[in-house]
Amino acid sequence: MEQATLERLLSDKLNRFLHRQERVLICAPGQAGEALAEAVEGCGGKPVTLGADLRWKSLLRLAFSSRASAVIGSAEILLGLRKVAKATMTPLFIRNVVLPEGQSPGWMREDISRGLDCRIWEADALPREPLDEGQTILQERLLSWSGILDFRIRQTESGSDLEVVSFSGEKLPRLPSCAKLTLRSWDPERDIPFCWEIR
Repeated sequence: MEQATLERLLSDKLNRFLHRQERVLICAPGQAGEALAEAVEGCGGKPVTLGADLRWKSLLRLAFSSRASAVIGSAEILLGLRKVAKATMTPLFIRNVVLPEGQSPGWMREDISRGLDCRIWEADALPREPLDEGQTILQERLLSWSGILDFRIRQTESGSDLEVVSFSGEKLPRLPSCAKLTLRSWDPERDIPFCWEIR
């Protein structure tokens, strides 16, 4: 998408709440993050972008230290940020969240809105991650639990391999049966969102 088009489509949402020089955390790495940062600047906002360190811990630190009052990103990332903030008892100052339009199920938007005490906006201009029906079902089955931060499923010759990252001491759902299951606790020193890993 051309930068001018992205800026125009995004400005329709941002202009409803964004004040001049208001800090906006861009929860997207790489070229997508750069394009969103330019669009935010074009709307008069002050983008706060990710560095090379994409760990959940670093995202939380950036959200807290920047005191960003608006965030742009996918629902999965914002839901995870909310969970990490709760697990570490870190206060955030987010008042507005912009998500990709039509991609986030209602339960996820409600959880983010309630957990961050923010208003949710959806913008058609945002990059989306395609999900198949199986991933969508797993999202609700797993990510709707506060004890689960992230998951990844891989197809192998022997079947599905499921890796689940959880918070220690939190209640977990009954996990689906699969060829291989890895259940481990969140490691702040190494864990980054699975969707941001280089494939």
